[in-house]
Amino acid sequence: MEKAAALGREKKIDVIVALGGGSVIDSAKIIALSIATGLDPWEIMTHKVNPDKTIPLVNVLTLAATGTEMNAAAVVQNHKTGQKIGYVHPLNFPKDAFLDPQFTTTVPANYTAYGIVDLIAHALEAYFGEGEPSVIDRITFAIIKDAVHWGPQLMKDLTNYELRANIMLDATLALNGLTTYGKVVGDWGVHTMGHELSLLYDTPHGASLSIAYPAWLKLHQHKISERIVKLGKGVFDVSTVDETIEAFTQFFASIQSPVSLTEIGLDASNKPEIIEQFRKNGVSGTHHKLTNEDYIKLVDLMM
Repeated sequence: MEKAAALGREKKIDVIVALGGGSVIDSAKIIALSIATGLDPWEIMTHKVNPDKTIPLVNVLTLAATGTEMNAAAVVQNHKTGQKIGYVHPLNFPKDAFLDPQFTTTVPANYTAYGIVDLIAHALEAYFGEGEPSVIDRITFAIIKDAVHWGPQLMKDLTNYELRANIMLDATLALNGLTTYGKVVGDWGVHTMGHELSLLYDTPHGASLSIAYPAWLKLHQHKISERIVKLGKGVFDVSTVDETIEAFTQFFASIQSPVSLTEIGLDASNKPEIIEQFRKNGVSGTHHKLTNEDYIKLVDLMM
């Protein structure tokens, strides 16, 4: 990002067109802030400085997953420091976004599946946040249910325009602010877990989430049983905590997204490294806090 921002200032760039998925667009958001202000991208990301202007960002989406095309968030990985950082600022909101499903028809099966997992995880992070507005719960269920309905069909017909369009819209709605109306905050604990797995093992983001979410639900099943049951009823028409967790696990597996660390080639020897990574970077949710003891349990559950 530093090189791109420096080049942008040198060439007096006054607009950025970001063509790609979440990583490309998120990086472009920070680059736009840096070009406009002269501030260092990583000092922006770590809140050491506060930008007061940007240049217009236009995005052309090629991967349905993150929802970044219609929100003010950016998540960028710093390979030098071993961190994957999220940054939210009103100036990050794109000026224009072009969502043409045709541009996603060449995305391979595995990354199509990871995008479906990611959009569902975004909706779940909002649902398990602080606040329980009934109408937003129902909207959240509808988004997840739609993805669960169309996702497997898309996996069998990757060039189908209508199926791509349905998943693209689901992904945008899952993280454009709609699912957090009336709530204090989303939780985002599972995303922090997934970010650390991606940092350690270069695990695709969606794959890390399909591994982490069932484990997180199992860890919290006694604390938030009513919320889990309500979710299961609203999405899968099941009536117990165990059935809900199993339904999500089976769905992720059905679209060929991994549901255990074993599936991505890890074993018990990797446990200490993962636990230490969680501890070092303070993995936790904003509403449901995670402790060192929880890290041990979560890694066991993810195995």
